[in-house]
Parts: sequence; structure tokens; C-alpha cells
Amino acid sequence: MEACDGRDAKVSSQKSVRNMKPGDEVYGIITDVMDSKALVAVVPISDDKRIRFSPGDTAALRVQDIADRYVKFVKDEFRVGDLIRARVVSTTNGIDLTTQGSSDYGVIKAFCSKCRNVLVLKENKLMCRDCERPETRKLSKYYLVTGE
Repeated sequence: MEACDGRDAKVSSQKSVRNMKPGDEVYGIITDVMDSKALVAVVPISDDKRIRFSPGDTAALRVQDIADRYVKFVKDEFRVGDLIRARVVSTTNGIDLTTQGSSDYGVIKAFCSKCRNVLVLKENKLMCRDCERPETRKLSKYYLVTGE
């Protein structure tokens, strides 16, 4: 912060806020799951510490953009509340995401569909510690919670 005329202050930031563009890697929270797509509330952070995205953006993750293999229903790979890492593929008609093409993309934190507790990754399987329910997701290699 620097003084301008004795009473006003000018604040400058080392971070820039900008709109997303194709190729950007983003984080988001799944807010709705339909048969053919999931809606994602994009979290306005970036791995590049100098950049922040505009808050409040909602993106679409279509079933054909989830995995490099056939996926019949989005709910087989993502559930409401999952925290994901994805890549922006288009901003032409809204924001479209993909989790294809890299093990970097997918769920990084998931919650049990039954009791909403955090799912732990143990021996490449997701399991709820409380209700012992096994679940599946399209996981990122950065999944945050591992079992003992």
C-alpha cells in the first residue's frame, strides 16, 4: 500500500483476476448431477499463485468429457459435493470442462452418498470409514484422503 496525497491509499496486488480460457486447470465442487452432465461451481483459485479466476462461475462437465473410456452415466463417476480438478475446454457457450487426458484430473475429495462423511482411498478403492460403504469415482492422482 502506498500513500497518494496524504489521505488516500493505493493498493496493488501481485495476483491478477481474469476470466477462464481453454487450457486453464481449475478446481470445482459438483453442485448437480444429471444423466448426461454435471454442473460444477468453479472455485476461483489456480495452481499458478499469481492468477485468480472470477468468483461465481458455473461450468458443465459432459458425460463424454469425463474419461478416456465409455461412461454411461455421470453419477457413476461424480456425486454432488465432490471436489474436482479439471481442465477448461471451451468458454464459447458457457464454460465446459474435461477430466480426460490426464490422471491429474478427477475427484480430489469425495463424500459418502449415504452418510456424507469423507471417503478414504485404501488400496485403490474408496470406502466410508463410518458406514463402510464402498463407492467409485473418476479419481485424480491427487486424491486428498488416504486410509491407514
